[in-house]
Amino acid sequence: MLEQVSSRAAMLKDIQQTTQRGIGIRRKGICSGSRTTSRREGFDRLADNHNEDLGSSITGKNETKFIANICKTVTRSSCWETVLNDNKFGDEVNPIHVLQVLSHLKNPTKALSFFNWAGKQKGFSHTAQTYSKIIHIVTKANMFNRAGVLMQEFIALTEKSEPGNAYVKVFEALNMSLKDYTNNNNNNTTCVVFDVLIIACAQKGLFQEAIDVFYRMRRRRFMPMVQACNTLLSALLKMDRVDLVWSLYEEMVSSGLRPNVYIYNTLINANCKERKLQKAFELFDEMKTKKIDPTVVTYSILISGLCKEDKMQEASDLFRTMQALDVAPNQFTYSAMMDGYCKRANMKEGLKLYDEMRQKGIEPNVVIYCTLIDGHCKERNMEEANKLFVEMVGKGITPNVVIYNSLIDGHCNKGNLEEALTLRLEMFKMSLMPDVFTYSSLIKGFCVEEKVEEAEHLLCEMHERGVVPNCITYNTLIDGLCKEGKSEKALGYCVQMVENGLVTDVVTFSTLIDGHCKEGKMEKALGLYNEMLVKGFTPDVVAYTALIDGYCKDGNVQEAFKLHDEMVGKGLMPNVFTLSSLINGLCKEGQVDKAMEFFREKMTNYSPIVTTTNGDSLDEQINHYVCKPNNFTYTTLIYGQCKEGNLQKAIHLYRDMIECDLKPDVFTYTVLIWGHCKESNIWDALKLYADMLKNGLVANAVTYNVLIITLQKNGELELACKFSDECAKIKATK
Repeated sequence: MLEQVSSRAAMLKDIQQTTQRGIGIRRKGICSGSRTTSRREGFDRLADNHNEDLGSSITGKNETKFIANICKTVTRSSCWETVLNDNKFGDEVNPIHVLQVLSHLKNPTKALSFFNWAGKQKGFSHTAQTYSKIIHIVTKANMFNRAGVLMQEFIALTEKSEPGNAYVKVFEALNMSLKDYTNNNNNNTTCVVFDVLIIACAQKGLFQEAIDVFYRMRRRRFMPMVQACNTLLSALLKMDRVDLVWSLYEEMVSSGLRPNVYIYNTLINANCKERKLQKAFELFDEMKTKKIDPTVVTYSILISGLCKEDKMQEASDLFRTMQALDVAPNQFTYSAMMDGYCKRANMKEGLKLYDEMRQKGIEPNVVIYCTLIDGHCKERNMEEANKLFVEMVGKGITPNVVIYNSLIDGHCNKGNLEEALTLRLEMFKMSLMPDVFTYSSLIKGFCVEEKVEEAEHLLCEMHERGVVPNCITYNTLIDGLCKEGKSEKALGYCVQMVENGLVTDVVTFSTLIDGHCKEGKMEKALGLYNEMLVKGFTPDVVAYTALIDGYCKDGNVQEAFKLHDEMVGKGLMPNVFTLSSLINGLCKEGQVDKAMEFFREKMTNYSPIVTTTNGDSLDEQINHYVCKPNNFTYTTLIYGQCKEGNLQKAIHLYRDMIECDLKPDVFTYTVLIWGHCKESNIWDALKLYADMLKNGLVANAVTYNVLIITLQKNGELELACKFSDECAKIKATK
């Protein structure tokens, strides 16, 4: 017996010398109860009894026994990791050993544990072969979640040596391993590893690579399973390659794929993205014909599609139908409905759904809060928006950039610039970087409040923080500068805009044309107009109106009407500002009768034309369009009549104005007071003055000067002095 033990010890020593490392077996005598002795004997018996020919890749009796010892230990010992570690087997193991052990372990869980153990050993790294081996093993055992994790690791490992081409190497390595798992040409189970690769690529955002794997499979006559097919179709949808969705789906069906509910959901979503709701509902009906029950996802996709197409009634009907069929709406369903209502300024219905959702125990997520907060902000109901914001934060939901943008935009629209800036600082504290929308809202807010210099500072801050301005940002600032009479500076920002790679658009040109026209720079305005045409832009109503107004102010009414005829000929409907500018131009030229004729033709008996009801074509309608007059229109005509001494006609226009539910402003009253004063109707003028004050309007310096001069002429010096004092107070406050 002692000789036997000595012989086996010598054999182990030989293994130790072969690998030039020790396996840590100490020889301290032989004791039948010793842990070391019993372990060694166990290894020896395994080596003696095991088949020498374990595989062509392992040569030599000693390595055969080494592999056999590991397999026996992993298979039979509950604490095999401790046994292998105590005996320094980790120092000896290499990828070839791992491949052989994995080939002989019948239990996939044990194989995976051994694979993980080997990966933790000092100086050891898994190879493409070992990863391929273990992925095949766990996939064959239907351990798909674990296979997916291993595939992600495999791709990451390969990317280090093959950046940008890792998935090809992974595919080839998996393909090379197929022969070990192919029996009788039945590849149904072995090709599932490629399904796992497709899904892993898609999860890493490698959508194009996932598609390439599919076509590599097809070239080898493999067909992905339904889950992988759906992953591919979903990936194409995320890439906005809806065209490829259909071609790939047709190939899948021709290869024998039977679509399930997940495939149908993806296809319905593809149709909704293309705004082909009819086709989406045809697929919905096809599902039911094939006895495939629609899920909450199916209904939610269709409801979202209907909401985006402004078909809220149909969306509401489908929403109630799904509930009648015991399909309970989820967060996404409610979110789609609420978003539809809020975007159409129907906060009442949106909030009703919010309450219904809460009553059913469905808690709102950040998307739902974002929808409702944005809806309140667009209705300028900042108090309710702030309440929801506080509620959201109180529930531990972290606000995102979109929510802050909605609040900032809402406060800017209400003129609460300090509150908007405070929210911007709060974003920084929460490590949220304001984006182009944040800055564009702030710039717009400052421009509206005529604080263009602060708006310019914000643009500089954008550049400093690496936030790239877009066309809206620049157009907003250009508009603000033009409104302040700084068209040349605005033109400078237009140049900067182009230098930064942005393309000027119709809005840019229209704004600049308007700015130059208002400053009387008609030559430059026309230059911009011509440049606009050269660049292929079609002038819009704003551009035409600006030029028409500019010509009228320049005393060139004839050219103004030529532009008017040109825009109508191009199918553009002149608006109230266009027509008011032409009326103003005629009145200034003393052509009041022509102005009145034009007014009666284009602006009286107003009723909006929405559809053709009398058989006229759109061109015919434009030719006899009717536009609702505004305060400026009436004030211009009243001024023209008063200037021509037609006071009664002016009074008649004033009464018409009130009948049209238009409230006269201080300018209207001042013009009419001036008309009465011209006719020395001082007491009628004073009645109008009293009426103006009664309506909450404050007289300006022009109003007072007209009254003072007339009172002095009529000898009412005391009253003239009183008005003079009032006028002085107004000037002092400015």
